[in-house]
Amino acid sequence: MTTIDRSLGETHVVARINGEAVVVIDGRVSFEAAQARAASSPARSRKLAARHPALLIVWDVLALPTGDVRSRPYEERRTLMLDVVAGLPEGSPIQAVPATEDVEIARVWYETLTGSGVEGVLQPEFVADRLTSTVL
Repeated sequence: MTTIDRSLGETHVVARINGEAVVVIDGRVSFEAAQARAASSPARSRKLAARHPALLIVWDVLALPTGDVRSRPYEERRTLMLDVVAGLPEGSPIQAVPATEDVEIARVWYETLTGSGVEGVLQPEFVADRLTSTVL
């Protein structure tokens, strides 16, 4: 779980989101690179981060300043999460995981994205039941 603290002009939003930090090297998600950074000294971690910045891939919002939103339907939470991500500065390392309701598109993603290090695809009904599920 991660907290996004976003200040835009007079608006101040704090959101608690669910996601995963990933490092992409040569077009592939590298969990090894993320783990190496986490296990490194602060100085080495900064060097690794400069060479291969991490992304935070998010798939759910759990709380907003108005309170806990976990009891809301996933589709509503996704819309709220997309609103939070859309308000981040351009080039933000925080990105929303792609989503589709088209089974064929999901099948193509499942069959093709494993080559880039993505480990799976979740269906919304499953996500709604598992608030802390892992997408990547």
